[in-house]
Amino acid sequence: MSWNGSACRPARVFCCMPWPRSDRVELASVLPSRAAPPDWTVGCRRWLQVLGLYAVGVMQPLLDAIVRNDAFRDAAQLGWPEWLVLWLGLGVVIPAAAMGLDALLRRLAGRIGGTGRNLLLHFLAFLAFLSVLRPFLTIPLLRNNYIVWLVSLIAASGLTALFAWFYGRSRWLGEWLALAGLGVIVFPAMFLLQLAHPWSSTALEQPVHVGRPVPVVMVVFDEFTGVSLMTEHQEIDARRFPQLARLAAATTWYRNATSVHPRTHLAVPAMLTGRYPQRDQLPDLALYPDNLLALIAHSQAYEMFVLEPLTRLCPEKEVAPRPVISFRERLHKLFHAAVAIYPRLILPQDLPLDLPVVPAEWFGRGPFVAFDTQQVVGRFTYGWNFDRNVQLSHFLTGLRRSERPRFCFLHVALPHYPWCYLASGEQYEIDPGSASMPPATVGDLGEDWTQDAPAVLRCEHRYLQQVGYVDRFLGQLQDRLRESGLWDECLLIVAADHGVSFRPGHSRRIPDSENLADLMSVPLFVKLPGQSSGGVDDRNVETIDIAPTIADVLQISPAGPFDGESLLQPGRRLRKTFYWENLNGQATVAEPHFPQKIAAINRHRQFFGDLPLDAVPPAAVSRPDWLGRPIREFRRAAEGADLPSVEYYRPVTEPPSHTLVPRLLAGWLHAADLAPFTRELVVAIDGRIVDVCPMHHSGFGSYGFSLLLPEDVSAAAGHTVELFLIRRDDETLQPLEGWQP
Repeated sequence: MSWNGSACRPARVFCCMPWPRSDRVELASVLPSRAAPPDWTVGCRRWLQVLGLYAVGVMQPLLDAIVRNDAFRDAAQLGWPEWLVLWLGLGVVIPAAAMGLDALLRRLAGRIGGTGRNLLLHFLAFLAFLSVLRPFLTIPLLRNNYIVWLVSLIAASGLTALFAWFYGRSRWLGEWLALAGLGVIVFPAMFLLQLAHPWSSTALEQPVHVGRPVPVVMVVFDEFTGVSLMTEHQEIDARRFPQLARLAAATTWYRNATSVHPRTHLAVPAMLTGRYPQRDQLPDLALYPDNLLALIAHSQAYEMFVLEPLTRLCPEKEVAPRPVISFRERLHKLFHAAVAIYPRLILPQDLPLDLPVVPAEWFGRGPFVAFDTQQVVGRFTYGWNFDRNVQLSHFLTGLRRSERPRFCFLHVALPHYPWCYLASGEQYEIDPGSASMPPATVGDLGEDWTQDAPAVLRCEHRYLQQVGYVDRFLGQLQDRLRESGLWDECLLIVAADHGVSFRPGHSRRIPDSENLADLMSVPLFVKLPGQSSGGVDDRNVETIDIAPTIADVLQISPAGPFDGESLLQPGRRLRKTFYWENLNGQATVAEPHFPQKIAAINRHRQFFGDLPLDAVPPAAVSRPDWLGRPIREFRRAAEGADLPSVEYYRPVTEPPSHTLVPRLLAGWLHAADLAPFTRELVVAIDGRIVDVCPMHHSGFGSYGFSLLLPEDVSAAAGHTVELFLIRRDDETLQPLEGWQP
């Protein structure tokens, strides 16, 4: 053996020599090797990996939901003390607990051969994959068959298994996770910065001069499509909506008016600034300091009377501020909301589990304040859908003369869901107690209709009843303005922020090629001071034209440029623009004369035609030939069926402060209980059939129904109301027992 040559040759000779095992170990110990990282760096890298998955799968979705919900923060009266506690909880306490749990699991796994040492990592990865998958699993086939939850869990489990395989074999994945651990610092920092931004200075530096301070009355309705008002000749349906027809005859009706966004928190600021929405931001005064309400208030030329339930754009001090909530109560509301909202951010909507109840504050419903409706100066912040009839009455009270001209502004969630009011003015459900999702819907906030056409038509029927309620209010508004002497001299604007659609298999609020006209078309009526006759204007008008028009009439110099154009000017817009969920320069563009609107009107007339508002459309009745027939003509089972799983009659109880009419029948049945029966509910009043309502799939293993009893016919009016199921085998009517309150 020659030792001439490089120093590495003995090592090669050693590796090939058949020396005893002990010698091999001894010699190997002296060979140069790669230094192992210190134990503390391995532990830190592991902790960062845990924190990275926690930040992506838990912290970021929750903080993003909270920072976007201005209504919740306002209703729960949250401030910097609560945000700091939340930061400590999400950024310090929970991460420390996660790292401790991971160390414990690894120690226990070491005693059983290493099985389960990465259990926490896999669980956090599973949550992260659920969060990522949720927006993409909205395929109608899955959604309408209520199997989104199953596909989501299977897909997330498969991705987690793939993650586990790569994690044990790929170093770069571990390095990426360790880098993502910085999100525990970055995400809370971004959260606090976004919270700090709305509380910046909102003062207007330049004085605002009003050259023509005439009284202004502005009413903004919500989720109100102009398509539902028109006949096939594009005229107001005067038989169903007489007060809207009366308003159109006395004002200028902009028949071709459209909204610019389907979300209230962006559509209303666009209306009051005259500018297209550029980014998804809160409807806060700090972000829209030059909005119309701020300009008018800053001019000090007007006495302000503002009812603003959702946006916070008026700088006037809030009248009768809500009772102050203690720090402990605020923390409780914050963490209650976090616990209830997080599962809904990552889990599919149709998951057959009972999740924690979302607190009312999350929807902007804070502690109830009984405003003095005789107080009509200042800003009044009612709950979003709380006692909307009281809001309307309060606004009518404020339409009066004063030493200074009055600027009266009302934004009200009508005819927006929940549907609680009839065209007669009666109320059949309590505003705050209404369900958070309409029947026959899936998805977030119930905005996606299922393919169940009869159930969707019944929802549209209830919506039209609430449009009739709006029509009734507009008659009272016109009467009040004439009685107070304000009609001739005021500038009156009646508008809506966006429309709504009722098409099976499509969204109620997100546009597509089928529902675009329903969502874009909105009513817009303008009466100028001194205007004595009405007319129809078919120009291409958008809601961003309202602010320039008011500025033109009042002779106000705006603080910044408008995207909209004054309706007093002869200009014509070359296209219609409708932004939606993605505001990164993307928008739907339509032709100025909007031909899709004709098809939408024809579709509406096809189902509702000249029916009175109280009548259910025939397409929503499964057996229209049964209507009006006496029960005695049918085979009737001797014994009734008492199914305890049914919640038949709403409302079962009435608070003393509400007078409700018993017109709504709503409830559900377990699928197992329905096995011998068709999925139909027969309603008979005084021995005659008045409705045969198909049931709709209302979730995992259940079928629901929701219908309105005919006007002037209810149990409370002394009539006998009976409910029946239909047996599959021989169509025998099986009475339902025990459903009356």
